[in-house]
Amino acid sequence: MPRLTTGLFVGLTFTLISGCRDEPRPASPDLTVVADEPPSLPSKPLHELDPARHTIPTGPVSGTVAGEDFTAEAIIDGDYLMFRAATPGHSSSERKVWLELRGPGQTVENRKLIVRPETVPGPEVPRIFIEAPTLPRPEFYSHGYAMTLELGQRKGNKLPGRIYLCFPDEKSTVLAGTFEANYPRLPTDPPGIDDVPFINGSVTLRNVDPRHTLRVGYLGVVGAELFVLGSGDLEMDPTAPPNRSIQVMYDKPRVTSLIAGDGHSIPHRYEHSRLTPGRYLVFAMVPDGGPMAWKWVTIKSTTTTTVDFTLDPLQTGGLEVGAPLEALGKVHLVPLDEQPTAGLLNPTISYAIALHLRLEQDIVARKALFKNLAPGKYEVRAGGQIRYVEVVAGKTVELDFDKKPTPLMK
Repeated sequence: MPRLTTGLFVGLTFTLISGCRDEPRPASPDLTVVADEPPSLPSKPLHELDPARHTIPTGPVSGTVAGEDFTAEAIIDGDYLMFRAATPGHSSSERKVWLELRGPGQTVENRKLIVRPETVPGPEVPRIFIEAPTLPRPEFYSHGYAMTLELGQRKGNKLPGRIYLCFPDEKSTVLAGTFEANYPRLPTDPPGIDDVPFINGSVTLRNVDPRHTLRVGYLGVVGAELFVLGSGDLEMDPTAPPNRSIQVMYDKPRVTSLIAGDGHSIPHRYEHSRLTPGRYLVFAMVPDGGPMAWKWVTIKSTTTTTVDFTLDPLQTGGLEVGAPLEALGKVHLVPLDEQPTAGLLNPTISYAIALHLRLEQDIVARKALFKNLAPGKYEVRAGGQIRYVEVVAGKTVELDFDKKPTPLMK
């Protein structure tokens, strides 16, 4: 069975070796769909085991799989190009055809593969799995089928392609047509032009329990809006292999990726891509009272910037707040920009940031204590009043709201 990549999100991309021995590698197959020439309606392709006779239809990929008609959508999933049922009445989990394309040193884009039934198994012959409810178990082919496969250039997370695929089974399984496969980038691959603007960097942890959760994220202030969904968590385990990753895409079009290091010499890595221009507070933290680091960054349409973080509880500070008399509820903190100005953040945004970063504490006997704060300047809100304070590493700073207010720091 092919391995499925799951999680909060998945980022997927591919590499595949140069062309088949039988055909020279084309410079770049022209797979552009012409706007004024709509694709033909799906029709059942002929079952043809001679690639020399393959005439690929211009319509969507369709055919017969396990004895039933099949119209497919294409997806790049992990190491596989997968065709799954897209016709009404068929669940996407019922009928699938998987082509294992990725291997060491291989690329996917700008490719043409010709496979004949007599071609021996090898790196230029994709392994194929077929799943269907009428099959007692998935069918596996390492060779023995006929295929013409052309793959173009990835653009906008789509990979155009054409395929003609036939199997010598009793039910004459065949798929043929033109497709645009959903093809997002793997978190471990470098960003491309489609990912700009982006912020990326490393996260180094020191003096932290080796079994912990690492969270990275952003809060973007764009006009009057606040995007608070750009975060992702990864459970760290010293026995797990490096390069485990997650990818969060629920704040589309923005994407957050987090790749685990080895906990020693290889730091963790993160990326926030496809950002909307604005002002972003990017952060890394160990949730539930662990250390945090943050930085405000201005994002423009072409910004590509690196922000590296170090999380070390021995390099954090504390804040003890004396709340205003008769104040109830909580004290809220918000990390301040390096050059804050009055009215930078409205109350709604300030409270949302404090809540998202867990920078709030209950007022108990007029006191609220914060620990493991990253050094820097903070806005402090309590009882409808605002103060400003600077936290330094290795010390607990005291702030009393009933004393003379501190001016906004330059």
